[in-house]
Amino acid sequence: MTVLSTHPSLGVTRARPMHVCVCETNWGYVFRSGTTFNDRAALIERVSAIAGLTFFVLAVGHWFFPDADVVMHTPMERLASSFGLASAGLAFVWISERGLRHDIQVDLERRRLRLTTTNRRGKARIVRSFAFAEITSLFVKRSAEPGRPARLCLRVAGNRWDVELMRGSAAALAVLHGRIAGDLRPVMPVADGWEKVGHKIRPSEPDGEAA
Repeated sequence: MTVLSTHPSLGVTRARPMHVCVCETNWGYVFRSGTTFNDRAALIERVSAIAGLTFFVLAVGHWFFPDADVVMHTPMERLASSFGLASAGLAFVWISERGLRHDIQVDLERRRLRLTTTNRRGKARIVRSFAFAEITSLFVKRSAEPGRPARLCLRVAGNRWDVELMRGSAAALAVLHGRIAGDLRPVMPVADGWEKVGHKIRPSEPDGEAA
């Protein structure tokens, strides 16, 4: 399992069947597991949209071409069939628009971690959201069975159950754990006249007097 990223500290490596993608944004970053389901989510949504449209056409076709229907003879039979086909079409369209790709958003501006599903158009739907202050711990849970993937989990104040973020190799998840854990630390306020340099705070130079 490899990590694909635009962040310099994570590096960029050649993709393999299982990978973790990290995408930088102007407010933070988004990461997702490169599972087969996630990689094919857009294709599944397109097929669902086509299937939904097909069912809608069949539902309406009963009424525009009644002579072509050799099975449904009465209006009530056509109505029941149309209702069933339209319901199936609606379900497929709902699947295609709901979003099947699972993403984790780390918002550094609002200091929130969000679990989302994203559709093929890039529209995200928030499933769960946690303030950084609510998260008491973040850890990689290794499987006791050889060959099974590890899990990146977090624990929230007031909740006894762990929240699973994603699965993958322990090595790849450890890289993500290190970055997210660093971002979860409280932001230290800096008073006017001081500036932060690395992990230290020193008096800032007045304008025009910097060396």
